[in-house]
Amino acid sequence: MATSRQATDPAEGWLGEQDKGFNGGDLWIGRHSVDGDVLVFDPTETDPTASNLSFFSLSQFRRRAFPRGAVEEKIAEITDKRQRSEAKKQYEKWAALKATHEEEQTAARATARTHQRERILEQHQQFLEGRNLPYEGVRDAHTEGKKPAGLKRRRRTKCHSCGIALDDFVGAECVVCNGVLCSCGACGCGLPD
Repeated sequence: MATSRQATDPAEGWLGEQDKGFNGGDLWIGRHSVDGDVLVFDPTETDPTASNLSFFSLSQFRRRAFPRGAVEEKIAEITDKRQRSEAKKQYEKWAALKATHEEEQTAARATARTHQRERILEQHQQFLEGRNLPYEGVRDAHTEGKKPAGLKRRRRTKCHSCGIALDDFVGAECVVCNGVLCSCGACGCGLPD
């Protein structure tokens, strides 16, 4: 698999000219035996003579580093021509693949935040209904000039209902009390004055 470096006289260091490093300094494609990740070693991107070798992960779209000994023990070279060719094509277009992957991840996080926000807004309505208080809606907490004139904003640092620190996660305030919504759905309504 990989070539091993041999030491000469300690004063001279490693044999850099005779040893071109991992895989003779050539592109190498392998599969990790533990997680099945297809890894590409590109000598134009990383030092083939380093003690820790950097590989590009085709499943995680990021670099992964391994000690040379671990590479020799855990990563087997892909010798099947079709698999190798496919992996090489993927690697050659990794920048586009990485961008697509990041866009998918960003969209998934945005969708998750939207669903979580909707759930918290439903919990807010249930919080008020459970206290026999009317639900009049919420407003964006980040909009300038949002409060009706004459209303004071009540400042709280933690939720009176669940006790966690308020972080304005959903970016919404109750239109009745002007209180920031907690992630449990509670606002300042129903608090004793």
